Amino acid sequence: MKTQRSIFLLLLCCLIVQNLATKRFLKFNEDGEFKIAQFTDLHFGVDRYDVKTIGVQRILLDLEQPDFVALTGDTITGRYSDTVEKGKKAWNKAVGEMAKRDIPWGLKQVQKGNCGNFNLEKIDLILKRLIKENPRLHGRFGYGCVQPNQIDWFNEVSSEFSREYPNHMGIVLFHIPLPEMLEFWHTDISFGTQEEIVCCPQNNTGLYQAMVDNGNIKLVLNGHDHINDYCTRSKSRAPDLWMCYGRKTGYGYYNPVPPMYHGARIIQLFNNQTTGTTFTTWIRDRQRRKIFQHLHKPDCILDEQCVLPKV
Repeated sequence: MKTQRSIFLLLLCCLIVQNLATKRFLKFNEDGEFKIAQFTDLHFGVDRYDVKTIGVQRILLDLEQPDFVALTGDTITGRYSDTVEKGKKAWNKAVGEMAKRDIPWGLKQVQKGNCGNFNLEKIDLILKRLIKENPRLHGRFGYGCVQPNQIDWFNEVSSEFSREYPNHMGIVLFHIPLPEMLEFWHTDISFGTQEEIVCCPQNNTGLYQAMVDNGNIKLVLNGHDHINDYCTRSKSRAPDLWMCYGRKTGYGYYNPVPPMYHGARIIQLFNNQTTGTTFTTWIRDRQRRKIFQHLHKPDCILDEQCVLPKV
């Protein structure tokens, strides 16, 4: 490492552990840059949709040439991959384009087994694990929330990392948006589009506050809502902590409607010995457009609730 500034990347649900014949390290390049492409809600498992999704992946990977691809959930549709053979077929298609290009990748996934194609060390990019988001807590049903014991784990691991790398920049990735994504859309400045109600947990178990208390977490990435793609923050609580949706990449289930097209969120990281690690982000869509998103001013709607899932 050139400096003590590094990236701390948390993928909820999966520790990336697959060993290769030779170790692969994820590091800033010689110019101090590192690019992440976030593929979310791929929903592989139906051939006629998979062909289209692979086409989107090819466009995005060829245009952006990322150093790492993060898959933030709903990578494979379980109902269409209910056998080992079907699951293997869908899985191979989901990661095939990264494999062809030898691009490191990792994912948020509740399935057992290996979930990445590189070996990890505490160098410039670290990936850690939280247990899967639980849909039930304290008797209430809703979209998956993070359990208190998982937040305890987060506090323990992030504190340990902060001691070793006091100036690191933390990035947290998971699938389901936190309740604060809904709150800040209405109360603070955001960038991007909200085309559906935020499907966040009914229970707020405090992960956002834990990230604020950590002090080094600067970016949160999630998926789940297929036609939301905005970034938001709380200027009063944590002005440097941004939370962003990805852009839906896959064609399974419901989809964006033009002028919103399938795509990916791109995150460009910059490592500077003087200013530390900073980032910029944009959407790249299947139309090959690089989209810097429009400003959304707070509308002060304070009574909207996280939507309950259909059961």
